[in-house]
Amino acid sequence: MKHLLVFICCLSLLCGCGAVDVPAETAAPVATASPTPTPTCSPAPAPTPTPTAEPLKVWPGNVGMAYYSMAAALPEHIYHTLGSENGLEGTICTFEGAVSELRVLENVGGGMEYAIVETDQGSVLVMDLFSSVYRETAAQFSPELAESMYADDPSWYGFPPAGERACFVAVYSGYSRAEEMPAFYLGASPDIYSILELPDPVSGNG
Repeated sequence: MKHLLVFICCLSLLCGCGAVDVPAETAAPVATASPTPTPTCSPAPAPTPTPTAEPLKVWPGNVGMAYYSMAAALPEHIYHTLGSENGLEGTICTFEGAVSELRVLENVGGGMEYAIVETDQGSVLVMDLFSSVYRETAAQFSPELAESMYADDPSWYGFPPAGERACFVAVYSGYSRAEEMPAFYLGASPDIYSILELPDPVSGNG
């Protein structure tokens, strides 16, 4: 299968009141009482609205709840262990971070885009393998074949621009020795697991 070749190649990257009047009388004048001020009630100042942060966009845009509910936060040891050591290969992970760089791995499927994402714990590498495989299938065979083979739409994939913070859902691949950081494949869906030839945790197919 063509996507297997692409997959093998990409392994190398590895919010107030007035006064009171007194009537005139012949008797001694009556002392007047001091006016009692009427309490006034000033309207309370309107509270200043607290700005609410916009929710972060999730990438990619097609992750179903079945997969999202299985996503785990990044464990600390993932930043300094290999996939073969931590046993997490194929695990769905979710994390927030800002894209610091966007790059292209030229020798994979006509160019595979990947991003360096800065999370609160450290840097991670995220590869858009699906878009690369889809494009390669459409180019080598036909757009119709690519559309029939994959349920995911490539328009759901890609990355936010550099500097933007987002939430990512991705499948853990292992540790990239080339970049010296954990590596992930963007997305979590039947198509992603099929391309990776890994057991799908939702359907159980592998």
